[in-house]
Amino acid sequence: MQLPDLLNNNNLFLNLNGLIQRENESLNQVKDEIFSRGTSALLHLIRIQDLNKNCIAEFSLYENQLINIKDTKIVYSSESLGFLLNEISPLFGTLRMLQNLSIKLLNVLGVNTLPNSINDYMKKSEKHKVEQKLHDKIRVYWESTGEILKHYRDIDQHYKWLFRRYFLQIKGIKTIIIELPDNPETKSPKKFTYSKNINAIDFLNNAFKEIHDLIENIAIEYGGVKTKHNQGLSMDQLGELTPFSNRTISFMYLKYIKPVSGKNTMHLEGIGMDQLDTGKLTIRKYFLDEKNLEQAKRLYGK
Repeated sequence: MQLPDLLNNNNLFLNLNGLIQRENESLNQVKDEIFSRGTSALLHLIRIQDLNKNCIAEFSLYENQLINIKDTKIVYSSESLGFLLNEISPLFGTLRMLQNLSIKLLNVLGVNTLPNSINDYMKKSEKHKVEQKLHDKIRVYWESTGEILKHYRDIDQHYKWLFRRYFLQIKGIKTIIIELPDNPETKSPKKFTYSKNINAIDFLNNAFKEIHDLIENIAIEYGGVKTKHNQGLSMDQLGELTPFSNRTISFMYLKYIKPVSGKNTMHLEGIGMDQLDTGKLTIRKYFLDEKNLEQAKRLYGK
C-alpha cells in the first residue's frame, strides 16, 4: 500500500506520478505497484535508521565502563540489532522487485519486446528496442548497484544466510556495521572477502536512491513531470457491486498536518462511500464527536 504523504515528504516518484497516458490502464497498474513497493522500501529504511539509533543509545548506557577499547569497531548484539537485521532481507526483496518493475514500466510504455527481469535484459540488451539514452541509464545503474544487489538478494533468498558479520563502530561516527561480501557473485561463503568494508545500511540506502532515480529518469523521458501524490481508494477489489442495496462499501481515514494561525495542527478526516439501492454511489464525510476526539488525542499522544 502506498502512503502518499510519505512519498511527497521524501520527494519520491513525483515524475512517475505525473506520467499520464489516459488510455493506458497497464501503466496505471505498474505505477501503483511501484508506489507501493517504493513505500515499503522507504519504511524498511526508516525502521533501520531508527533501530540503528537505538543500538547506539543502548551502547552509550555502558560506554563509560568500557575502558580498554582499542579497535574502531567491536562485535555487538542486542534486541534492537536483531530487529534491524530482520528488516534487511525483505528490503533486498523489495528492491529487487523495483528493479524488475523498471523494465515492466518500459514494457507498458511501448517497448513490448522486453523480458520480465532487468537481469535478463542486461544479458541480451542488444535484442531489445530501447533508446540508446535510456539503455545507457540502465547500464550505468546495473554496473553501479544493480547487479551486486541482485547477487546479494539471490544469496539471501536461495543460498546461505547473508549477514554473518555485524559490529558497532565506536570510533568516529557511531553506527552499526553489517558487512556485506565484496564478491557475492561467487555464491560461496567460504570464498567471500570483506576488504571493501561494504556496510549493508549504507549500501541499501544508496541502492534505493539509484533504482528510484532510474525509474524517475524513465518517466521523464516519456513526459512525466513532478506531481504530488494524492491518497485514494482502489475500488476494483469490490467487483460488480451487485445486487444493489443501501450500504457503506468503503471508508478512508485521513491524518495530515495543516498550518492554522501559524501553528502546525493535526487534522483527522473520515470519508466513506455508500451505495444506494438504485446502484448510485455517494460520498459522505465523517466528523469526530468530542468523546472520539479525546480518544484520537490519546491515540497520537496529544
